[in-house]
Amino acid sequence: MVDLAAKAALNKSVTPVLIPYTDYKPNITCYIRGLMQKKWDTQITDILKKSKPQKPNIITKTEREALKDLRNDDSITIVPADKGKAIIILNTPDFESVVHKILDDTTTYRQLQNDPTQKLQRQHKAHLKKLR
Repeated sequence: MVDLAAKAALNKSVTPVLIPYTDYKPNITCYIRGLMQKKWDTQITDILKKSKPQKPNIITKTEREALKDLRNDDSITIVPADKGKAIIILNTPDFESVVHKILDDTTTYRQLQNDPTQKLQRQHKAHLKKLR
């Protein structure tokens, strides 16, 4: 009779009142990070495998010399287009008048009293430190 009672007691498990999540949380967190890292590694590897290198821009010596002459010509200004991979070649005085016309529009732009770059850099660095 004692043997039957002992066997019955062994088949029952005691349910804890509180689950000690603090004991499990670090291990679970580490395991999930490992899974995510593997997933990211796989995705990055797949993207890199599918990517193709750009074709080299092969131009002749004559074309290279012509481009050099154009770059050194102060009477023209060469700028990239707003969209696409095109370039725009303008007479320098025409380009400067367009730039001044845009910058003189006080409804869009205003002149700053001082350069805000250093202040913005400090704010940016402080924000990045908070993210660490």
